[in-house]
Amino acid sequence: MVAQKGGGWVNVTHNKKTLEIGAETLNQLQYEQSDYYDIIEPFTSLYTNSPLLSKVNNIYKDIDDVDLFQKYDRIISIVTFEHITDLPKVVAKAAILLDKTSTLRTSIPNEGTFLWTLGWKLTTGIEFKLKHSSNYKVIMQHEHVNTAREIEKCHITFFIKINAQLLVLAKALLSIDFMKAANLT
Repeated sequence: MVAQKGGGWVNVTHNKKTLEIGAETLNQLQYEQSDYYDIIEPFTSLYTNSPLLSKVNNIYKDIDDVDLFQKYDRIISIVTFEHITDLPKVVAKAAILLDKTSTLRTSIPNEGTFLWTLGWKLTTGIEFKLKHSSNYKVIMQHEHVNTAREIEKCHITFFIKINAQLLVLAKALLSIDFMKAANLT
């Protein structure tokens, strides 16, 4: 949510053709009004019963299912890229699906930083330990397959212009990172 506020993603009304990668429960749709909104989400059980499902035009299980000739004004992804095992392919295809003046907007956890570590250790980490008698860090190491630096490198590889917005004074403290990538020069 912090990255959404920093990126102008809250209470937005627009007519931009949008693709969301990793839409999960469609919770982003409660923050914006769009005439055309497509999603990529492989886990249908996450959105099947959502009251926001009627706002979605097309649903894809994988970015490979999106036609190469389809063009979007913006592609967004909220805390998803750290989970994608074939990230370079996804970012490359996103670049192809965008018009020259369009942007890919991603928010990602900045793992390993002080605030990120403190955040999960004092919240989810404690709850997980009490409920399962296991260390949440082990789960995170298997679930998050890309670091913030690796995700940033993918953006740099496939896009001409990268704008990273930090919501605190130092990136080393940041818990969520927001990046905007564009094909324009």
